[in-house]
Amino acid sequence: MSVSTIAEACREILQVTGQVLGVSQAAVYRPGEKGLRLELAATLVQEQLPGSVAAGDQSSSIAWAYGELQAHSIDRKEVAVPLLYRGKPLGVLWISELPAAQVGRAVLLSTLDRLAQEAALVLHAAQLARDLASGDLQVAELLILGEEETT
Repeated sequence: MSVSTIAEACREILQVTGQVLGVSQAAVYRPGEKGLRLELAATLVQEQLPGSVAAGDQSSSIAWAYGELQAHSIDRKEVAVPLLYRGKPLGVLWISELPAAQVGRAVLLSTLDRLAQEAALVLHAAQLARDLASGDLQVAELLILGEEETT
């Protein structure tokens, strides 16, 4: 939660994901300016990934997870999980392949879901820091945030 930029937040999310799940091929995609495309924000992958994916491309697990607000898996290997803050998608965590584990796939998916929830909090904090620094955060929004903290 101490990151100050969205780029730092995305790198931190991938670092923690790699450490916790033991994956070496993961990426974070974030919505572009107009929300029509999901842009590659950070990656652990050595291979070439698409720099962006059309948000409405249902053949892409990344776009599917973002649009449907649910995790999506292809052939039980590739997994894309939306990063949701209060029901709003802030991005997608994509993993090339979950490792085989003694604890089982259900436990790995549960851990991944929990990581995605924490990642969304980190991204939200970075967005707030950016908006505060740029003056884009309005007083009304600060009041709403204060009310959310007390409930």
